[in-house]
Amino acid sequence: MYHEEWDTRGKLSHRIDDAKYSMTVYEKVNQITIPIDKKNLLLLSTELSVKPLEIIDKTFELIKNN
Repeated sequence: MYHEEWDTRGKLSHRIDDAKYSMTVYEKVNQITIPIDKKNLLLLSTELSVKPLEIIDKTFELIKNN
């Protein structure tokens, strides 16, 4: 099920293109949202100590290869 915030991003895509991912940093975790296809999102939570861009890059690689 799509998240409301992601739907809002979709409404802007005709102007700025599709979102690749979204990341929110909270006090205790990072939350990363990555679209898998037009109907599905992958939600990842990480500790603050990790490098989120490395996780995002690896996730895109895994999605591409599957």
